[in-house]
Amino acid sequence: LDPCESLDSIECLDVGSSNIGGSAWTTLPCPFKLHFPRVGHAVVLVADRFLVVMGGWAPLGSSTSPTLCTVEILDLNPSSGQTTVWHHGPSMNRNRDLFGATIVQANKIVVGGGYDEGRDELEIH
Repeated sequence: LDPCESLDSIECLDVGSSNIGGSAWTTLPCPFKLHFPRVGHAVVLVADRFLVVMGGWAPLGSSTSPTLCTVEILDLNPSSGQTTVWHHGPSMNRNRDLFGATIVQANKIVVGGGYDEGRDELEIH
């Protein structure tokens, strides 16, 4: 295992169980893998339903720019008959890694700071 390897896997810890000290991280199966391995990204949960992964840095040798503006969205409660898979969301205006993100007004994501050629703009999605 390369210590600098970017990962596309998702892990889950059930902290709601009665045995918190005995809980263990579980790697989720293939449908939960991200489209792009990344590091330095941000993750937020919107409306207790949508897991949103934004930006980050692509692994060396990737066909994309090293710093990403891409967004992936996972519906944690899909409609009947739908499968749980990552969907491409709208890209951020700037490539960003090592940045902050939060939710405001229930369904808006605000990102700020980070790194991409030293720019420091604020975005609201």
